[in-house]
Amino acid sequence: MTLFNFVSVETFQDPRVDDNSKAKWLSDSTFLLGFQNINSNNHEQDIAFSEIDSTLLLRTVSVIGALDTIDYMPANVGIDFVNPDSIHYAGTKNIIPEFWPQESSWIRVGLLDRTLEPLYERFYGGDAYYKTLSIMRTRDGGTFIAALRYNYLEHNDYNDAFFLKVNNEGLVTNLAMSPICPLESFIIYPNPGTDYINLILSENSAKIKIFDMNRKEILSKNAFKWSE
Repeated sequence: MTLFNFVSVETFQDPRVDDNSKAKWLSDSTFLLGFQNINSNNHEQDIAFSEIDSTLLLRTVSVIGALDTIDYMPANVGIDFVNPDSIHYAGTKNIIPEFWPQESSWIRVGLLDRTLEPLYERFYGGDAYYKTLSIMRTRDGGTFIAALRYNYLEHNDYNDAFFLKVNNEGLVTNLAMSPICPLESFIIYPNPGTDYINLILSENSAKIKIFDMNRKEILSKNAFKWSE
């Protein structure tokens, strides 16, 4: 029989660390923390990550998000890894603080390296309201994501359970699918691009906004699906 004795308790002083924050051990003395980063200037909320030691102070913070939506960590498990060189994370893009939202959202899936720099990021959804619940790394280097799906055009105040399996590049692995995954609103290639990029839409039209590295909007225009 193992006895557990109370040793001490510490309280985070940073207001961003709340009951929605997620943590996973990196070593005996440090852990990775995923939390909501709130911009004090415009109250924009994004997903953020930081390595924490026994001082419980946030180190360099890596913020993942965009200016146009509120992005949230999952309700349960938001980060998972076997080797911290490949840190998988998930979240919800365009969270709506309503019980039965009348808008679309996306499941956000990404991978960070040991320095918390993004290696890739994918979005699935857009045809209903999705709320990501958890992410679990799989043996093939990919991830398994659990979520709720609410189709506000068809459902009568109920959610469907929704599960998504992606490979080690964050892509759905079903060879029978069309070039555009039915859960993906668009494809951009090449990525990164230089002189030009190609945009393939799964919807009839879209609003395109491009921001520079300082999050300043440099382009805004409408795009339409091309048909032969």
